[in-house]
Amino acid sequence: MLEVYSCPGVYIIGYYVHNGVTGYASFPVLEYRAAVVHNSSGYRRWCRVPEVFGGRLVEQLCHEIACRCTGKGRVERVIQGNSLADIILLNWFYGGYIVSITANNRFELLDLEIASPSIRLAVIERRDYVEPTKLEGFEWIILGYILREGDWSMLTSFCKRNNLVYDRGYCIINGWRNTSLILYRENGLEKALETIDHKEIYRINIDNNGLRHTIRIEHQ
Repeated sequence: MLEVYSCPGVYIIGYYVHNGVTGYASFPVLEYRAAVVHNSSGYRRWCRVPEVFGGRLVEQLCHEIACRCTGKGRVERVIQGNSLADIILLNWFYGGYIVSITANNRFELLDLEIASPSIRLAVIERRDYVEPTKLEGFEWIILGYILREGDWSMLTSFCKRNNLVYDRGYCIINGWRNTSLILYRENGLEKALETIDHKEIYRINIDNNGLRHTIRIEHQ
């Protein structure tokens, strides 16, 4: 029997703090994944996830999940704290755009949206340093609605209200690991890049499925 586990990279857009409670806006990335294959000869793994999407940690966690499943037949609850690893696991097990919340010293799901591809996304690795965006928690939930509905007029209002850099065809949100997320349409990406000293561009989509596990029976 051949078992394949495919695990996406995760992007953290920004965060909020409310009355001592911290949470993050994040999503799994469709195009960049790690894979672990298990068969009678053991485990083999591949990773094409850049570090801006948590590459090394994604590969490690994907392997750990494969070992748990093949060793015990099911995945036990693995989100046990409020570390970066726990954010990644939360995104994998739900998929889509997620707003998390810390409860009982552990990351939990606050809001989940299935994202529409109508608003295009790109993550830009920058040369200059930027801090991740901090907004009110409700604003991140509004962004989730925008991503679900593809509502460009609401996105423009969102960017203006939160003092984000935007123009007619794009909006820029500074994210983790010295990157920026650009939401754009038509020729908006090219215009947005004129405002950023960048060294790498990742055109991406939000993965609404997250962790994928395929089992194939091999016939000899």
